[in-house]
Parts: sequence; structure tokens; C-alpha cells
Amino acid sequence: MDTSVHISSAAVSDRGLSQKRPHNEDSYLDLAQRGIFAVADGVGGAQAGEVASQMAMDILGEAFANAGNSDAETVMRAAIEQANSAIYDM
Repeated sequence: MDTSVHISSAAVSDRGLSQKRPHNEDSYLDLAQRGIFAVADGVGGAQAGEVASQMAMDILGEAFANAGNSDAETVMRAAIEQANSAIYDM
């Protein structure tokens, strides 16, 4: 009996109806091989929301790419703290 699992994913995002947001600032992460999927809301209207959301997804992706067999919750917590600090410093 085949017990393998196949995951398919897709992402769609929209800037919303507000005219204050001329473009979509959301970013997403799709690491299907690791079972990691995440979305960062760009907080439309905030300065450089698209940069912050992409930075968060880049840091999270890098953390999981280098995590090996580490506990996913521990990796996630550390990556979110690192992303928060990096965005705040920016």
C-alpha cells in the first residue's frame, strides 16, 4: 500500500478595495517539500509594507531551509523573532 502524501498549493492575494493601497503588499512562502506555507500581510498604508512582508517570508524560508530536523515550532518562533527585529531595525 502506498502511504506517500502529495501536497499541491497555490497562492492568490489582492490589494483590497481601498484606494489607499495602489498595489498588493502581501508576500507568501511555499516550501511544500517541508510542509511549510505562510502568508505575511503587507499592512497596506504602512511605509514599505511590501518590503517588510517579503523580508519576513525570506527570513522564515531561510530558517526552514537550514533547520534540518529541528522542531518546527522552535524554528518558527526564532525566525519570527529574527524577522521582527530585522524589520524594526530597517
